[in-house]
Amino acid sequence: MMVRLMLVGLLLLASAAAAAATVGQAKEGCLDKCGDVSIPYPFGTNEEQCYLSPYFLVTCNHSSNPPKLLLGKPSPEGNNVQVLDISLEGELLILNYVSHDCYNRSGGLDSLYSYGSHLTPGQFNISSTRNKFTMVGCDTYAWFRGQRGEESYRTGCMSLCDNITAVRNGSCSGNGCCQTSIPDELSDIRLTLGTFNNYSEIWEFNPCGYAFIVEESHFTFSSDDLKDLKGIEKLPMVFDWAFGKETCQVEDENSQTNYACKGNSSCNKRKTGWGYLCNCSEGYQGNPYLESGCQDINECENSILNKCENPETCVNTQGNYTCSCPMWYQGDGKIDGQRCIPNRLQMIHAAMGQCTYYLLIILSQPI
Repeated sequence: MMVRLMLVGLLLLASAAAAAATVGQAKEGCLDKCGDVSIPYPFGTNEEQCYLSPYFLVTCNHSSNPPKLLLGKPSPEGNNVQVLDISLEGELLILNYVSHDCYNRSGGLDSLYSYGSHLTPGQFNISSTRNKFTMVGCDTYAWFRGQRGEESYRTGCMSLCDNITAVRNGSCSGNGCCQTSIPDELSDIRLTLGTFNNYSEIWEFNPCGYAFIVEESHFTFSSDDLKDLKGIEKLPMVFDWAFGKETCQVEDENSQTNYACKGNSSCNKRKTGWGYLCNCSEGYQGNPYLESGCQDINECENSILNKCENPETCVNTQGNYTCSCPMWYQGDGKIDGQRCIPNRLQMIHAAMGQCTYYLLIILSQPI
């Protein structure tokens, strides 16, 4: 039940985020939304000019209500990855399958499902910072193998518990639930799930085993999951995306040119893994992959960004803003900066000027 509620909350959150997204994120004349999911360039649907390369092709499936955004061209088997959110910070929030094996009371296999995740190395990888490999069960072992460039990587989990009292809600330390980290640059996952005794000794409270990769904050283990996960087909997971294994710049005879970053933006190597991403420069917002995609932020019109001591003195500039101070004060006028402080020298000069003025008036009077 907890997993179902969290998944519903996630879908609502993704919808809200999409609704709040900056308009004009797609190329002109291209589909910018599929259902509640925004489609920012370099991603795009259908026409070649709408996406940067085939890696970024997505498909809007209008046969469902609401429409679903799918990664890549439609699959004849209907097993395309469903995309819940596309972040220009280099992440795709998707729904990924849960593997399971379930047994009947006599120890016979009741149902089995296992999946593999085929990703294009160098373009989409499984996020090492957002996901965990997770296994649920009290008579269960699971492992996965994947590719890291030319090398294979394997890791796994096991869990044994004789009764439900050994299980601790919220804990994935090995009793009923086990988790392990995902390495950087991992793709092409193959998952294996198994059992030691076919759940025959614990069938009353745990007839199945489960294994999946999940976005860490959207799964909290409960003893109910030992049974209830059988009804969960998919859970959220995060893909990383970037521009291949290229660096930010390429040199030619005349200059250095950013590959994909447009005006008022900068190119940044990913903190983990491969490739690069583009970001709007400070003081700008929008889509750094579109011509004129990064637009100036008017900080003066935003009560959070306007840091002037007196907000009414704010003047917007390209990529920044200024504040002014009243007469006889100096500084930048910003509450997170120098603020406005008295200019003592100006005050002294003003006072001396006033004294001189009144003195001249007094001396000019007839005796």
